[in-house]
Amino acid sequence: MRVGVQRDIMGRVIAKRCIALVALLMLVVGACSDDDDSVATATMPTSTRETGAPTLPTTSTPATESTISQTDATEVLRSTVPTGGVPASTTSTLPVGNTSVPGATAPERTTTVAPVPAPTPAPTSGGVVLADMDCTGTPGSAGYDLLHVTVESLPSRYRFTAQYSGNTVQHAILVSFDLGPSSYLVTGELFEDGSGVPRITGADSSEDVFLDPPQTIRTGLVDLMVRSEQISRISGTPFGITVSLKVDGAEVETCT
Repeated sequence: MRVGVQRDIMGRVIAKRCIALVALLMLVVGACSDDDDSVATATMPTSTRETGAPTLPTTSTPATESTISQTDATEVLRSTVPTGGVPASTTSTLPVGNTSVPGATAPERTTTVAPVPAPTPAPTSGGVVLADMDCTGTPGSAGYDLLHVTVESLPSRYRFTAQYSGNTVQHAILVSFDLGPSSYLVTGELFEDGSGVPRITGADSSEDVFLDPPQTIRTGLVDLMVRSEQISRISGTPFGITVSLKVDGAEVETCT
């Protein structure tokens, strides 16, 4: 009886000790597991623990390393232009991308109106100019006006030139060079059909002598060449001259 009770007591004691030993082992194993987790948590990057993927380290590059300054860009631009390719007057040191000059203003646009040229005398032929005068008399009606007269002495001939204004269409125009009393009358007549006749009349002759071509008789200009022998009485000597303009037989202006 006692022997059985003792065995029962000893079994219970052993069982309790086994249970305590197992509990102690479980505590040791749990503590080790907690230590491993804490170590892993402390060494693992935050992004790895949260997302499970490593995060690459980020670096920043200063702006001066990743971009070209305006001065460098200007130097690069200069180095890419071939020598002689751009005229010196067009060389620019503006930074790349700048298309305007600070503070510059666009030039004002000006309009120049050319003045109306005044009537000019017919060109001389290199002779001696005997008369070169502007006619300042009162202009006639309808714009008829004797403007300028030139007389030149050339080798073996004389040149008589007169400029005038006015409408010549369907009108008869007569320009006369009177070379003095009892002398000669040199005329250029423009008819209504546009044809012209140059003539010379002597004081002692009632017949007209037609001048040799070429002669100029047209709207605004009479330019006549007379041989020296055709005015032999005054050739080589000074003489006066009076020029007159007639339209349709009516005298318009006289220039002396």
